[in-house]
Amino acid sequence: MAAKSSGYKPVWQIRTKHGRGRAFADHEDLRAACIEYFDWVHANPLYEAKVASFQGKHQIIEVPKPRAMTLTGLRLYIGVGETTWTRWEQGQHADFKQICLFAREVIEDNNFVGAASDFFNAQLISRQLGLADKTDHTSSDGSMSPPSTVERVFYKPGELPEEGGEG
Repeated sequence: MAAKSSGYKPVWQIRTKHGRGRAFADHEDLRAACIEYFDWVHANPLYEAKVASFQGKHQIIEVPKPRAMTLTGLRLYIGVGETTWTRWEQGQHADFKQICLFAREVIEDNNFVGAASDFFNAQLISRQLGLADKTDHTSSDGSMSPPSTVERVFYKPGELPEEGGEG
């Protein structure tokens, strides 16, 4: 006669799979989720309250303003962490890499066009896209310090050197 089982199984035997499942079954599911985010951005503009005046009457109206797309916003919307997205972009899943590139290009194009048409802050978007002008603020010796000595030359009235000449 066989002994009765207590019904106990170790946790590792109860689970049908180990680790987190894939966020998307394939690249088409990822592409569809990205497009859903793009559609959501366009369908959900931000609203700015403005005062409108007509014939001496004032009222506050809400004016729709386009919402800028961000890669962070996309990842939050589709439920994918930054590390996972970065691995996809780097080619961990070759078919996902192309969708990541597509999404990045759509976001960059949307934001560039929005900034060029004054819908978005051009300086903010240019920094986001890596287009900002960079200014070198270092001194000639790279120290960022003013010169340690300043040479003062005094001239008597009427003894100024001629232009282009040395004094």
